[in-house]
Amino acid sequence: MSGGKKWIDKELLSVETDEGKLSLFRLSLPIFLNMISSLLISFVQTIAARRYMDGFLVVPITIAATGFSFLQTVVMLIGTGAAILLSAYLGRKAYDDCKKIVGTSLILSLIFALAVALIGLAASGPLLKFMGMNKEEYVVYQPHALAIFKWRMAELVVWSVGNDAISCLRCYGHTKIGFIAGLATNVVNIAGVVFSLFVLKIPAESAVLALSLISVASSVVFTAIGLVFLRVKKIPAAARLDRTFTKKIFQVGVPAGISQIFYSLSQIVTTSICTRLPQAAYLAKTYLQQITQFVYKFGYSIGQANAIIVGRLCGMGDPERADRIHRQDLKIVLLCNMALSVLCMIFGRSFLRLFFGADESILAFSLVFVIDIAVEFGRGMNHVGENGLNATGDVRFTTICSIASCWVFSVGLSYLFVAVLGWSLYGMWIAFAVDELFRGTAYLIRWKKQGWKKEFEKMMAGSARARSDEQAE
Repeated sequence: MSGGKKWIDKELLSVETDEGKLSLFRLSLPIFLNMISSLLISFVQTIAARRYMDGFLVVPITIAATGFSFLQTVVMLIGTGAAILLSAYLGRKAYDDCKKIVGTSLILSLIFALAVALIGLAASGPLLKFMGMNKEEYVVYQPHALAIFKWRMAELVVWSVGNDAISCLRCYGHTKIGFIAGLATNVVNIAGVVFSLFVLKIPAESAVLALSLISVASSVVFTAIGLVFLRVKKIPAAARLDRTFTKKIFQVGVPAGISQIFYSLSQIVTTSICTRLPQAAYLAKTYLQQITQFVYKFGYSIGQANAIIVGRLCGMGDPERADRIHRQDLKIVLLCNMALSVLCMIFGRSFLRLFFGADESILAFSLVFVIDIAVEFGRGMNHVGENGLNATGDVRFTTICSIASCWVFSVGLSYLFVAVLGWSLYGMWIAFAVDELFRGTAYLIRWKKQGWKKEFEKMMAGSARARSDEQAE
């Protein structure tokens, strides 16, 4: 059987570069462990809150976390743009440009995050009210959610710099650093939560401050590790903003980031739609998403690794191999997502009871795990398709497609199915499935048409390597 006909071709699982071998699983596994570590922060705090003050803090923590996640997505556009450029420029061996990209992105991350955090502080009240905190049954949670959210703006600034450092290290193949940083972050978080709530047994009025400070301290550790390893691994970084690459980072990062921003904003809107339901349904949504997010993170990590490899290969002038690897990675992700979502369907009810002590009013929504199988299939297509297209600079298409789909299907159908037809969380998950499947199919068609090859050359126009090649000719 020829290599092209194999379902999994081992030769497409790694790429040789001047910096060493880039292996799909060696890249993706540390990324996955890093993301799991990040998820555990909110997961642990939610479990702890469920067992503290009779679960009173679950709602304010969740609401504040949703708002924080939205702004976190906004500041990530700098790291996203830098990572896309850095992978491609490393492939072109334009090392002087790479030095400028790393330095520029670190400075931009700090400046941009400060601006976003200040806007977040100023708009914190209206934002949380938009998410449903102005409804009568949720007013009691409002001051606690507001306090947590404001503290997390400090965390946002610190975290953004660390995220950018980890993204740059990842492009150089140092993906294990993200896992180390995530692990250390979780040690601080878990130790802090357990010690403050269950050992010291701090009073209720101090719990919000304690949990907020623990989150900030966790991000300080995360960022410190990222910056230290930039030095340890001797990643060169220019100590100034480069005008050319500031513009390029925004040109690539803003479209790629906007699609994620609007997706996160759509999640805020669907959360506000969910506040129309009984509180048991709202809590069920919170717990269900806490569990299902573990299903797709491995596939997402492969999508991230795929983007690094695709960008590097395109930079090396081998788009055909990039195409073959991308198609194989898609098959791997779909297999993983399906296997994990079926396991979640089988054991989901037990997970709800085990981790959250959910009562029957919440357990009644465990049928959502069945619908989630369709969601995860489409999500797998998205994670490989969108990241792969973004890695080649084809960010305009992914932006338009993502914004249109998540607002028409995820938000529009959620409102129709939940608020109008009364299908509760089942309707919301059906809307999520339609959104994910539509976007995944659109990205697959776009990739097969191969217009991304032209977009890559547009992105790379003006690189130092390209200029030297032109001069040689």
